[in-house]
Amino acid sequence: MHIKKTIIACLTIAVLAMTTACSSGGASVDKKPRIAFSFGQNVHPFFIAMKKGAEDEAKELGVELSTSSADSKLETQVADIENNLQQHVDAILVNPIDSEALATTVTQANTAGVPVFTVDINVVGADVTSFVASDNTQIGRMAAKNIIEKLGGKGNVAVLGWPTITSTRDRQQGFMEEVQKAPGIKVVATSGGATDRAAALDAAENILQSNPGLDAIFGVNESGALGAQSAADAQVSAGW
Repeated sequence: MHIKKTIIACLTIAVLAMTTACSSGGASVDKKPRIAFSFGQNVHPFFIAMKKGAEDEAKELGVELSTSSADSKLETQVADIENNLQQHVDAILVNPIDSEALATTVTQANTAGVPVFTVDINVVGADVTSFVASDNTQIGRMAAKNIIEKLGGKGNVAVLGWPTITSTRDRQQGFMEEVQKAPGIKVVATSGGATDRAAALDAAENILQSNPGLDAIFGVNESGALGAQSAADAQVSAGW
């Protein structure tokens, strides 16, 4: 799903949910909705665009929106969400840095009666009001098809994944499902090192050293892809 459409859908659903709650005996419908958006991180262009889209759409909908970034630290995101609950916001949008580790915090929001909407990455182990995202499984399939085509249906590949969030898990799942349809493609190594570019670089270097005949690496996100590219470039420069 396009970033802007994702944000429009999520904010619209949130506002409609709050309006319904208000008309059913909650706060006055004249009150300007207060929504908090907690990002796991917002340094990548994708999340920068998501933040801008949220801010633009909030203005369009007449919503008071506050945003925060956890800078890839779980404890920071937990503190951000707990602070939002203390501020008595009407709804919380969450782009989790860890799908399972946020379950307790989301449950706290549920207990407080604050609807939680997950964006791009879902929470596992707690109920959310709505989850709006791209079809990440399909994205993984598309990546696999591209690699299979580039390799002519035959070769050794590796995967740099990120197992603690749903979006990248889904991409890896889609990738593996599609690769299994190509008997000439063999996945020779997998790693959970796509959490950031430095970790992806280290993981890719180790994979390349252990698999000198490797033909391709699938990075489930920007960090994984760029880290793998840096490792491959360094290998070429070294004359491997």
